[in-house]
Amino acid sequence: MKEDVKNAIRFLWEHHRGKFVGTLSGLLFAVFVLVIGFFPTVFLVLCGGIGFLIGGRIDRGGVLEELRNRLPDRIQYWHRF
Repeated sequence: MKEDVKNAIRFLWEHHRGKFVGTLSGLLFAVFVLVIGFFPTVFLVLCGGIGFLIGGRIDRGGVLEELRNRLPDRIQYWHRF
């Protein structure tokens, strides 16, 4: 029984990944709406999305160097002390 479930999940993941992830996301969203309410759930989804975008930016690299290069010279000057 356990092996059949694993094989079914593996099949869905390999052949219908988008539908599988979409279904799980929808179910998770529904559970959160039922447990904590609609607007707190929307807030959590927005925070997660922002975190995902920031994480993707960090994964590409160079975020800290880019931020440092964008700072005005006077702020970099005061940062030395």
